[in-house]
Amino acid sequence: MDVVPGEALGPVRLGASEGDLVDALGDPSLRRSGDHGRTVSLFWDRPALRVDLDDPGDVVFCEVTYGDGGPQVMLEGTDIFGRPATEVAQILTAVHQGYFGDNGYSFTCPSGLALWRPVLPDDGEDYDTDDRRGDYWRTAAVAAPGYW
Repeated sequence: MDVVPGEALGPVRLGASEGDLVDALGDPSLRRSGDHGRTVSLFWDRPALRVDLDDPGDVVFCEVTYGDGGPQVMLEGTDIFGRPATEVAQILTAVHQGYFGDNGYSFTCPSGLALWRPVLPDDGEDYDTDDRRGDYWRTAAVAAPGYW
């Protein structure tokens, strides 16, 4: 699954319609309305995807979650989930001016890419379900300008 910051995550393109999503991914497993009926979140199980639609029904956000050994998410030759989080962050800092947030739990690039992990390597916690202990990113997301 290739990621293009601010544009696409695999077959999901920012600005696409819900119909485009269904054509590419099939019917979602869950559909949830946002606050006050604004925006809609759609979810697929394989791969684990969340897609947010704006009021007109266009994709403004897409997030994929690593689990059960996949999916492989590639950005310009870098395996986002397959390389240690610190290495990915170094590459993204140099190329996309990325920066850490949330005390190291997240990493954001102004170009429209965000990464997240539920624990940090030195947290001492052992509750990450696939036992990666914060050494690797757990989710990758792309968003339209102004989403964050």
